[in-house]
Amino acid sequence: MTNKFKSASAMGIRAALVGLASVRTNVNEVLNAAGVKRETVDDPEGKLSLEQISSFWRVASERLSDPLVGINMAKLTPFGTYQTSDYLLSSSSTLREGLRKFVRFFSLIHQELGVNGIESQLQYEFQVWQKSEEDISRHSLEFEVALIFERLRSVTQKNISLKQVKFMHQEPTNTAHIYSEYFGCPVSFAQSTNSIIFDKHYLELPCVDSDSNLADLLENNAKRILEKLPKFEEHAQPMFLLKFNEKLKDELKEGRASIENMATCFGMSPRTLQRKLKHYDLSYSEILTNLRIELSKDMLSNPSLSLAEIAFLLGFSESSAFHRAFKQWTNKTPLEFRKNQEA
Repeated sequence: MTNKFKSASAMGIRAALVGLASVRTNVNEVLNAAGVKRETVDDPEGKLSLEQISSFWRVASERLSDPLVGINMAKLTPFGTYQTSDYLLSSSSTLREGLRKFVRFFSLIHQELGVNGIESQLQYEFQVWQKSEEDISRHSLEFEVALIFERLRSVTQKNISLKQVKFMHQEPTNTAHIYSEYFGCPVSFAQSTNSIIFDKHYLELPCVDSDSNLADLLENNAKRILEKLPKFEEHAQPMFLLKFNEKLKDELKEGRASIENMATCFGMSPRTLQRKLKHYDLSYSEILTNLRIELSKDMLSNPSLSLAEIAFLLGFSESSAFHRAFKQWTNKTPLEFRKNQEA
């Protein structure tokens, strides 16, 4: 049975206050308006309800008139604010080692959120999702995703170029260009996870403050703290959606992306699969369309693939059907998109 998280560590809010203070915002007024006590936030073991956390981000967004307050506060939050987790990352020998430790000990920061690092042949994807069935503010999730991006650059002192950023929530009105400008890459919404994706070779970068003795000391300390934390079952939603998305991607390329086939792959009827997806406010057609958009852009960036081949791989009966769909998705024809990529 899935746990319904009702509260979370105040550490995330404590970190965000640093950013708010740097833009001369009266943090106590924001906390009071959100119904959050300052002493709870300052307490290293302080807990806040998820409703209080969402209220904090709503008030902060309103006070600053900033629809992207989570991202903007992450830019202003100094490295080290997350203490042990930050220093575990920075003291590691390489970014790969540091990210593995960061993932392993992330629950020291947040138990209501889960993270994972997926390393494939060419790229690395760092994922963040909510374990809770309660609503979690998109600003809070954007804050965490942006903090990871900032930390990648802090610990390597390199300008790591992202390939793509994904968010599970819908796109806020008229803000897509701001997201893309900050992350420096395409940003997709209504996805199965919140992720940052970059080329795998960056994992070999050394961490500038690498210190094996300090890393061992911090890891041993983190293990002791982690053992004292309550054990919770993982929330099934993000893992199911992730597995579903990956399986659909494989089946789509093989021309087997029907809902009947996907239901069979997961050992359920099409009706049961639809109900399961609806529980997550998603539909099969929505997931399929988002996946086709994502794959089509990747494929069009590969000059060795013809439009006919791409149409076939995406499950379209003919090139003209793919042409019409892509134009509807992006307001560009496939050829126009390909030329822009080559420019």
